[in-house]
Amino acid sequence: VAAEVLDAWAKGGNLNEGSSIFRYSFVPIHDFLTNLDFVEFASAALTLEKAVEYSNCQVHDWPPVHQWQPGGQYQQVTNGECGSEGLLPISDLATCLAAAQALGLVDNNYNNNKDNNNKMDSAVRRTTTRGHPAGCYSTQAAGTPLVWLETQSLADQGSASNASETRPDAHSRHSICMSGEFGCQCVRQCANGGVLDLASCTCKCRGDLWHGWTGPECRETYGSCQPGAGAFNPDLARACPVRNRCESWQNWRGGAECRATDICCTSNVEAKCCPFGSTCACTWEKCTCA
Repeated sequence: VAAEVLDAWAKGGNLNEGSSIFRYSFVPIHDFLTNLDFVEFASAALTLEKAVEYSNCQVHDWPPVHQWQPGGQYQQVTNGECGSEGLLPISDLATCLAAAQALGLVDNNYNNNKDNNNKMDSAVRRTTTRGHPAGCYSTQAAGTPLVWLETQSLADQGSASNASETRPDAHSRHSICMSGEFGCQCVRQCANGGVLDLASCTCKCRGDLWHGWTGPECRETYGSCQPGAGAFNPDLARACPVRNRCESWQNWRGGAECRATDICCTSNVEAKCCPFGSTCACTWEKCTCA
């Protein structure tokens, strides 16, 4: 921006008017430029906006938080292929899941982390059957969307893939695609059942007032083990927070050493540490986690 343009803007007040600007606020530089002169600075504003995005992208953090890569804008293609719409096919399970979540095809309780691989596989079904849209796509079954990842056609450079199609027999297949524009993409992985908020790229960890998980990826714990609901001998269960040990009358000198996130289930004979969120199914002599 030329110095004389900024100078003219700074001196743009009219002392003869009945009112004058007496406060100001900071705005992103790309907003400032488009408000200053949209026609002249629109292109420069877009470039600066992308430069600021890259500068703020946490690409060097470990464990990884962001990556500078294509994607972030997801779209279902009802006719044709991703390429015909200027989009890219999705070829990996994690991105397919993220796209399906962004489009509301699956819920947000599935996360891209090692603890939830089985859950990811249940949310996105994998197939090598040719003749389907290449990469990530959705189908309808009795009104319920199912998300699939077909990888063989991509390996064959798309030679055996079909385009999206809409059919009246509830077997429509719609490609799920992503934009080819590079941007700052969230790749944070939440552990121990934490839920990833893609908008803020933060993990919402499981826990309550007394114990649970914390930290950027929910890998740290706080608090101590707590008495479980349904313990046959609640007085013994209430002693667990003192030493993180769950003990019954018959093994009060031994017992089980619990993790901080566990609950303590006690009968008069047996004591057991159960995972966070469990309840106790206990009788006089035995306990199980429920």
